Amino acid sequence: MVTETYITEEGYRLSILQTQKFKSEFFSISSAFPIQKEETPMTSLLLSVLRRGTEEYPTLQAINQKLDSLYGAELSIRNFYRGDYQVIGFSLDLLRAEYVPGGEIPLKEALEVVAEILFHPRLDENGLLLASYVEDEKRYQQDVIRSIKNNPSGYAMDRCQALFYQDRPCALPIYGSVEELESVTPERLTAHWKKLLCKFRPECFFVGSLKKDTLEEALRATVGKELKQARLPDSTRRFFSTVGHGETEHFTEEFPACQSHLVVGLTTGVILGDPDYYAVKLYNEILLGSSPVSKLFLELREKRSLCYSCVSSYQAYTGAIFIRCGLSKENSEKAKEEITHQMCELAKGHFSGFELEAAKNAFLTVFHSIEDSPEAMESYFFGRSIMGLDISLEETCRAISEVTREDVIRVAKQVKWNTEFFLVGTGKEKADTDENEED
Repeated sequence: MVTETYITEEGYRLSILQTQKFKSEFFSISSAFPIQKEETPMTSLLLSVLRRGTEEYPTLQAINQKLDSLYGAELSIRNFYRGDYQVIGFSLDLLRAEYVPGGEIPLKEALEVVAEILFHPRLDENGLLLASYVEDEKRYQQDVIRSIKNNPSGYAMDRCQALFYQDRPCALPIYGSVEELESVTPERLTAHWKKLLCKFRPECFFVGSLKKDTLEEALRATVGKELKQARLPDSTRRFFSTVGHGETEHFTEEFPACQSHLVVGLTTGVILGDPDYYAVKLYNEILLGSSPVSKLFLELREKRSLCYSCVSSYQAYTGAIFIRCGLSKENSEKAKEEITHQMCELAKGHFSGFELEAAKNAFLTVFHSIEDSPEAMESYFFGRSIMGLDISLEETCRAISEVTREDVIRVAKQVKWNTEFFLVGTGKEKADTDENEED
């Protein structure tokens, strides 16, 4: 499957993946902003406040009732990092027009709701975002920040990433801190909302059966009418780069739990779109991936019982690999030695053809399954679009299949141990169950 991309008269990018495979259709509208210390937490807060109510739909219940009337349309907020950019926006999951009585198209009315939320939120008599909504969402976001420590494994991962990325914008937490949010007022948040709208550069993506003219008309009558003339979104690789600093850095922190957590950050020097991207993906899979034959799963956990759990993730927009282990504190040094040993083994080419094929098959299964979900397809193509890449699923699968043993050895030799963070359990509380992280 391939996407067709157009620039609308209003000046925003519309990518369409035509398919009649699903009974539902998926539409997203997003914009990417540079991560900034003061603005990023306010943006996260703003999205929640905007979702609470609008001029036409003054409450969250009224918004949801409208969506329900559109045959169960689902609207979700988009708020995540890609490299040093924060991507925000909305997504819609809709019933396909062919299955709607009378053949009406729910997309246009659903986009009217999006336009209401984005451009016509509920304001007070002074033209400010409602103070009650702002305070409610502030408290909720502060509770989310405080709750991070309730999951020691996730907390250790967050701390290691912050230390690994250091002064890079992506080191900043997307929700900010409790103290930062405390100073946010309706006046400040309203000013931020207006500023954000002036910089909003829409990137629209559609997966479904509707034609280009129908989509453009729906956009023009809703979001496009509000945006007037928009500037094109930035889609260039210069906003994404590899990370890493000089000598390996070690950090330790105590935590009231029985289980300890070790997180290691590795640099690869390779990001999405680089020639060695697929070789690094396979390197990570062989070292510690979802496959039951991965090196660290077999050696670190199964054979030597040095950890209770071990997972890893390769971050394609920064070129970092993070290995996370839940273990007893007395096993931390042995675990680090084994991780180092397995990294050296891969660099020497000490892995079998069976292991390489198992890693390839694991990835091919994942990429083939993307075609089973409109949302997964949007995520795949959007992630490449914002980097200026146009790579079909078929091309991805072919590239994975063509990775050679020599390719994996070459990238293995350039992977460096960069940062380690050890969250030491003091044994004062029962350990939480470790949660796997989706790559």
